[in-house]
Amino acid sequence: MPPPARRAENDFSPGVHVYEPHRAGLPKLKPYFRELWARRHFAITLAHTDMRAAHTATFFGQMWLIINPLLLALVYLLLVDVISGRQQGLWYFSHLLSGLFIFYFVSGGMIQGSNIVVQEGGLIMNQAFPRLLLPLTSVYIAVRRFLPTLSILIVMHFLSDTPTTLDLVWLIPIFAEIVLFTAGLASFFAAVQVYFRDMSQFLPYFTRIWLYVSPVIFTVGQIKGKPKLEQLEWLNPLMPLLGNWTQVFAGEPVCKVGKPPSCKTLDHIATVGVNYNYLAAGFAWAVVVFTIGALYYISREREFAVRL
Repeated sequence: MPPPARRAENDFSPGVHVYEPHRAGLPKLKPYFRELWARRHFAITLAHTDMRAAHTATFFGQMWLIINPLLLALVYLLLVDVISGRQQGLWYFSHLLSGLFIFYFVSGGMIQGSNIVVQEGGLIMNQAFPRLLLPLTSVYIAVRRFLPTLSILIVMHFLSDTPTTLDLVWLIPIFAEIVLFTAGLASFFAAVQVYFRDMSQFLPYFTRIWLYVSPVIFTVGQIKGKPKLEQLEWLNPLMPLLGNWTQVFAGEPVCKVGKPPSCKTLDHIATVGVNYNYLAAGFAWAVVVFTIGALYYISREREFAVRL
């Protein structure tokens, strides 16, 4: 029998690769990320292929991405606003939509990222490339799916009479923090899913609970009115990320008498600038989660072919 082919020094060069179990460890990160950037077009092509397969590149496929959270927002509006008698109207609906669309972006990127390594097992077995491209591809798909929802958010922003100011520019760095945070979650759970295949069954329940304890159904102002809940929310990384996003986008209601949410008649919607404490906390969460998720994924990726 001929001797087994030796593995090339460059993990991503063409040739025969022999995959064997090994101890977790990080490769040289500088050439790794250089190769990762060089193959970005491969990730974009893979993302477009997955989107066409899921029909999200079509008109009706994109419409469903809008309709699903839109219907969920209507349900919460009925339960929280109409039945409770608060009647905050279009402002609260605008707040709900802005929070739900972003939350769907985070949860969608995380859940799809957790499954992508298992789904692309054949690609991993037959191609040599930096495996971190796979969860980053899922985040790119989540961004593309989020873009059609911006049209609905813009319409609701004007319908709710929220002032349009330069503070809205802060939504760009806030969204960048959210993208980085989602990439870290997707990378971490993608690696975990290889070892624990039932993780994909657990994540939808986890995200539903996460939704209820995040500033989506409730506003940041309502959370700040309850000291114990406010302390608990600082353990939630979505508090500074979603809190800043919804406040900058939807503003804050001003009541004719009393304070929200107890008042039933709104006077006007006041603009709220970026919360710099939230911005710093969101950046810290994003960097820490991405660093942990990406490094854990990279340290395990050479074993994926054996596990799959």
